[in-house]
Amino acid sequence: MKSILVLLALLCLCSGCASSYRWKDPAAQFQNRKHFFVETEPSDGRQLHLAIASELRAMGYNVTSGHLTMIPKDADTLVSFQSRWEWDFTTYLIQLDIQVRDVKSGRILASSSYHRPAIGGTSTTTLIQRVLKAIFPKKTP
Repeated sequence: MKSILVLLALLCLCSGCASSYRWKDPAAQFQNRKHFFVETEPSDGRQLHLAIASELRAMGYNVTSGHLTMIPKDADTLVSFQSRWEWDFTTYLIQLDIQVRDVKSGRILASSSYHRPAIGGTSTTTLIQRVLKAIFPKKTP
């Protein structure tokens, strides 16, 4: 009986509540946008901008990524992000915030955030997919 209680206590310590947030301008029509640009986060040594761009491509969007100074002239949508990583025997992504803006006006079109305070359970790719799918519909041809 004691071992079961110890196991349950450890399980409670290792689990956490995930929270997510999503906001999207009702007038934002991502299906009509021609070129998305994912901005590199200055402190991102893990190449998350490439993973985010790859997921958007898999959803059917035309995407490039890099430093803001490299934004193509035909880009009409800017995707920026902030990531938070923790280390607890391994390094893992604990929070991802994404903002989508109109390139010309700078207006925020959408934002999404996912926070998971506990180790394990969610891979970086899965977390990126959750955040993107909350605001981007899969593009139809």
